[in-house]
Amino acid sequence: MPLHRLTRHDGLVIALLFALTVVLFARYLLPTPTYLMPDSDLGSDLTREVYPLLHHVRASAQTYGQIPLWRDYALSGAPLFGSPINPMMMPLHWLAVILPIPVALTLDLIVHVFIAAAGTYLCLRMLSGVRRESALVGALIFAFAPRLMQHIAGGHWWLVSSLAWFPFVWLAFNAFWRARTSRWAMLFGFTLAMQALNDGKYLAISLVCLGACTPFYLTRDVRAWLVRSIQCWVIGLVVMFAISAPVILPVAATLPDTHRALMTADDALGTGFPLPLLIGAFLPSTLRFTETFLYVGVGAVILPLMLLAARINRRERWWLLGAFGALLLSLGTSGLIYPLLYRFVPGFNFLRAPERFFPVVVFALAMLSAFALDRWLRGDIKLRALRLIAFSISLVYLLIFAVSVVVPLPFFAFPHALIVPVIAAILLMHPSRAAALIVIGAVLFDLTYTATSLAVRQDESVFLAQDDPVIAFLRENTGTDERILNPYSLLTDAQVIAAGLNAADGYDVAQFVWYRAAINDAIGCDFDGYSVGAPSTRASAAAVAACPHVDLDINALRRLNVRYVILPEPHDQGDLVFSDAARYVYDMGAGYGRIWATVDWEVPSCAYEDHPNIDLVDGFPLGSPNVVAPARNATMPTVLEYGRTFNGEWFIIDAPDQVALIRSEVFAPGVTAFIGDVQVPVFRAFCTLQAIWLPGGGQHRVEFTYVPPLSR
Repeated sequence: MPLHRLTRHDGLVIALLFALTVVLFARYLLPTPTYLMPDSDLGSDLTREVYPLLHHVRASAQTYGQIPLWRDYALSGAPLFGSPINPMMMPLHWLAVILPIPVALTLDLIVHVFIAAAGTYLCLRMLSGVRRESALVGALIFAFAPRLMQHIAGGHWWLVSSLAWFPFVWLAFNAFWRARTSRWAMLFGFTLAMQALNDGKYLAISLVCLGACTPFYLTRDVRAWLVRSIQCWVIGLVVMFAISAPVILPVAATLPDTHRALMTADDALGTGFPLPLLIGAFLPSTLRFTETFLYVGVGAVILPLMLLAARINRRERWWLLGAFGALLLSLGTSGLIYPLLYRFVPGFNFLRAPERFFPVVVFALAMLSAFALDRWLRGDIKLRALRLIAFSISLVYLLIFAVSVVVPLPFFAFPHALIVPVIAAILLMHPSRAAALIVIGAVLFDLTYTATSLAVRQDESVFLAQDDPVIAFLRENTGTDERILNPYSLLTDAQVIAAGLNAADGYDVAQFVWYRAAINDAIGCDFDGYSVGAPSTRASAAAVAACPHVDLDINALRRLNVRYVILPEPHDQGDLVFSDAARYVYDMGAGYGRIWATVDWEVPSCAYEDHPNIDLVDGFPLGSPNVVAPARNATMPTVLEYGRTFNGEWFIIDAPDQVALIRSEVFAPGVTAFIGDVQVPVFRAFCTLQAIWLPGGGQHRVEFTYVPPLSR
C-alpha cells in the first residue's frame, strides 16, 4: 500500500499543533519564567536529576567551553558518558548553556511535545490516509496525553524527550515497508538515535515493539521479506550507532558493573501496576504518582468505543491487539508476558518499571480514536448501535459524577464526566466537519484541563531555596573540596548544587556496585534491594524502613572527604554544629582531602564479592608484576599545586618515597591517570576509590581524567 501524500493544508494543521503546544506551556514562560513542578508532595526528578545535571553542564561549558564527560557534584563523582540517562549529546538540550535554565527547559518541552504531536499526525495521514480532523484528534490524544503530562510534572524530562520520537520511529519503520526505499530506513535509524540520545529506555521499548511487528509484514515471498527485513534493520541500526555511539558504547561498557545488573526479578517486575488501578484510565486518579497515573482522556475512551458500532476492519484489529499487548506488558507480573520476556529475552533484565510500556497503549488508543472519528465522518457507523453506546457510557459517567458530589471518590469526576455526554450528543448528530471540530474542542479541553491541574508554576527562589538555614550554614562552612552526606533526602540535589556544594550521596539509576556497597556501609545500612538513591535511603521507602537510623563509619566518610552529615534526628557520632529542630547537621571532622597517600596494605573486604564482573583483588595488587610495596616508614608526599580540568584534575606533588596515591573520587572504567606524560594504571583502593602507584624521587605532575570506555 503506497504512502498517502500531504497537502499544504496539512502544513496548516501542523502549525496549529505547534501553536496549541506553545499556548499549553506559555504560563511557564510568561509573565516571568518559572519551573514546572508537580501539584503534589511526591517530589520531582527536576530537583533530583535534571536541574543538577544542567547546572553542571552549564558551568563546565561556560568555564571550559566543553560538555563534561564526568559528574563530580554528587555520588563522590560518577560518569556522565556511561550513564544510561545522558541527554547531553542532544543539541536541543544545549539551550540550557545559553539561556536561563527555566526558559531552556520550557522551550525544550515545547519542541518535544510538538514533535510527538506532529509525528502522530503524520503517521495517521501518511500511513492511514485519515481525514485531517481525524489525524488532529489522534495527535492531541497522544501528545497532550495526561500520562505524558504527569511524566513532565514528575520531572521525567529526558524520558518525555525520548518518548516524543516514538511516532516518528513508527512512521519511518512502516513507511519503509510501504515505499521500500533506503531513505526511510535511514530516517528510522535517525529517529532511534534521537531516542538513544535522550533516554535509552524508550529506545529499548521501540526496538521491542518494532521487532514484534516485523514478522507481520511476512508475505508468501519469504525471501523478499527476509531481504527487506535485513535491509531495514541493518541500515537503521548502523545509522543509529553512527549518531549515538558516544552515548551507547560507554553505557554498554559500564552497565554490567552497576547495580542495574544485579536487579532481581522482584526489583524489575514489582513496579507494574495492579489490575484495579486500570479504573484510573477512565478518570484521573487523586493519587498523582507518575507510574500509576493512567488517565487517557475521555476522548480516548469514547471514540474507540464507537468502533463497536461498526464492522471492525483488519487495521483496527491489529491496533486493538497492539494496545492489548502493550497493556499486558505494562501490568508487569499481573500481565504474565513481561516476566517471560524478562527471563528469556537477553537484555530485558536491564529494564525496569514495566508500566513504561503504557504510553504505547495511549499511542494505540490515539490511532483507534482517529480511525473511529474518520469512519464516523464517512457515515460508516451504525446509528442504532452508536446510540446505545453513547447512552450507556454517558449514563455511567453521569452516575459517577452524581456519586462524587456526595461521596469522596479516589478520582476526579469534574469536569471530565460531564464532557462525555457532550461528546456523545455531538456524535449522535449528522456527521460533519463542524461537528467533528466541536468533538476535537471537547477532547482538547479535557486534555488541557488535566494538564494544567497536574503541574504548578514555581519561582526559582522557591525551587532552589537558597535561604534554607541548613543550606546557608553548609554554604558558609563547607570547604571547596569537602563533601556533605544527605542520606535521608533532607535537602534537594538542586539546592545542594546551586549552593556550590559537593555530595557523597546522589541519585542514579545505575550506580557502580562498589560505590553502592561502600556508601551503604558508610551509614551502616544493610539493604540489598534496588534503589535509585545512594545510599539506598535516599530514594527507597523500603530502605528507610530497613535503616531508620545510621551507624556511621567515620573512617569511610573521611576517605570520601565527607565533612558534614545531615540527619533527621539527634545522633551520638560527630559534633552537632547546627539544627533547625527538623534537621541535624553533624561535623565529622576534616576528611583526608581530594588526594592522599597510604602505606597500609591490609586488603578490606567488600560487600559485592559475588559480583561476576569485578576483580576481587582489592586495595592494591601487591603481587602484580614490576610493583614493589613501599616501605611502611615511607615519607608522605606533599601537594604543592592543584587545579581542575573540565574532565578531571591535576596535582603537582613532592614525593620523596614511593607511595600509593589515592584520589577521593569513585573508581570507574575509563578513568585514566598520567604521571608527567606517562599513562599509569589506575587501581581500586578501599573497594571504591581511584589510586595509582606514585614513585618517589621528587616532584611529579599527576593528572586524572576520564575517557568513556569503548570511545577511544
